[in-house]
Parts: sequence; C-alpha cells; structure tokens
Amino acid sequence: MSPKVFQDKYLTLTPQLYSVALNILHNAQDAEDAVQETFMKVWAQADRVEQMEKPKAFFATVLRNVCMDTLRERQHTVDEEVTDDIAPPEAEEPQVGEPSFVRRLLGVLNPKARKVVTLRHIGEYSMQDIAQLTGDSEVNIRAVLSRARQKLRQEYLKAMDAPSD
Repeated sequence: MSPKVFQDKYLTLTPQLYSVALNILHNAQDAEDAVQETFMKVWAQADRVEQMEKPKAFFATVLRNVCMDTLRERQHTVDEEVTDDIAPPEAEEPQVGEPSFVRRLLGVLNPKARKVVTLRHIGEYSMQDIAQLTGDSEVNIRAVLSRARQKLRQEYLKAMDAPSD
C-alpha cells in the first residue's frame, strides 16, 4: 500500500481515534502522541491491514494497546515518585500534618493497597483505569480501596489520640 493510499483511506480516522485516546488518557498531549504512535504501528503492517475485513477495528485495538502502555508508564512514574519514599511503619513518628506523616500512613498499607490508593488519590486515575492497570476487576479495586481507607482512618485516629511530645 502506498503512503498516499494509506493517508487517504485511514487518516480520516484521526478525530475518532483522538477522541477514544483522550477518553482513556485524560490528557490531550498523550492522546495526540497515542494516535500518532498508532498510525506508525499500523503503517508498519500496512500490507496486512490492506487485507483485513475490518481495518478500523484493528486501528482501535492498536490504539487501546498504545493507551494502556501509556497508562502503565504513568503508573511506574507515580510509583517511583510517590511510593519509593514512603516510610515504613516502624520509622520515626512524624507529627500530624507533616508530609512525612502521610508517607508513614501509606507505609502501613500492603503494596497492592498502597498502589491503589496512590493511583486513585494522587494519580487521580479512574476505577476503570486502575482495574486495567492492575488486572483486577473494578469491584475488587473498590474493595481494596475501601479496606485501605478504613486502615488509613484507623491509623490516623490512633495518631491523633497519641500524646504529642
């Protein structure tokens, strides 16, 4: 397939693909990058695409995979930026209201709960996105988040009751 035929036949999908990418990624620049990467990946398989019955569905699948890769990359960035410096529970007791206090609270959670809380409240991911990133169902993510919030609440109340020095 020539570049001109590819362009004429499939470049018209750009607005639809962008809309889908923006819905998944919630970021205009990332959505534009995802659409561009989708076109590059599909162009690499242009001969195969030409023989497909539903090439638009193939574009959608490639775009979804590109978006999921972008979300996974974001997840690692959030994990590295936030969870790497979370203090373990036995660390020195910071005062309520200090940033290290929040890190200590997050440190009492198991790794999965910490990841879900971090993605939801710091990364501001939707439940659906978190489910896709972790491979769990949305129902399970909601349960993990609920238990984690209860644990954080208990730890916070304990810290508030503790005498301050």
